[in-house]
Formats: sequence, C-alpha cells, structure tokens
Amino acid sequence: MIIETIFSTLDSSGQPNFAPMGISLGEGEIIVRPFRNTQTCRNLLATGYGVVNLTDDVLAFVQSALYDVVLPHFKAHLVPGIVFQGTCSWREVEIIAESGSLDRSEVRCRVIYRGWQSDFLGFCRARNAVIEATILATR
Repeated sequence: MIIETIFSTLDSSGQPNFAPMGISLGEGEIIVRPFRNTQTCRNLLATGYGVVNLTDDVLAFVQSALYDVVLPHFKAHLVPGIVFQGTCSWREVEIIAESGSLDRSEVRCRVIYRGWQSDFLGFCRARNAVIEATILATR
C-alpha cells in the first residue's frame, strides 16, 4: 500500500525541500520512489537522508507540490534534516540501497528515529479529493 506523505530533504548547502511523496511503509524500512529529475531525488541521493512526515494537513500537500513553499519546520533529531511543523508523526530515514530505472529511483531507507506529535486520523473524502487533485496536477 502506498501512503501519501510530505517528504523533506536538505540540499548540500542546507536549503530545505518539501514534496508530496507516496511511500511504502514497512517495519523499520521505507521505500521511496522519487523521479530522478526532482529536487527531492537529488537531495536524498546526495545526502543519504530524509524525513517522512505523516500529516493530515492537505494545504501542505498543495503548497509543497504546486508552489514550492518552504513549510514551517524544526530540526530533525538524529539525521541531518528537517521535520514539517504540522506533521502528526515522522520517520527520520537513511538510505540503505538505491536502484530503479532511468526515470525513477527506488530508494530503500532504514528508519533511524520515530517522532510523534498527534494521532493521524486519516482523510475525509473532501481532503482525499484535494490530495488526489494535487497528485494529478503534478503528473
């Protein structure tokens, strides 16, 4: 199952990037499949770290996908990265393997730290529609 998240990374100069990202969540391992031509992929492969933000804030999905907004954030606990301030919970991850195709990377990550701020209760139909529309707009 793919879970929609906000994935945050830093570039080599420390500039933050937030992007909606569907991930496969396993026990202690996360698979991320960013397109190779994205800032998220470049940052993740260059630094080896990222943060998976599980949030019910649909505006964050729209802003980060369509407007390249730097969302409010705080420093990650164990990895060189940032956590979206409006996240319910997050996973700080480190790359353990990378493969994929010419167009799309497949990055296996190990969870280094888990943080929690509030329970994620899911999306109502209206919020889910906003997320689906945002995904469509980025294709």
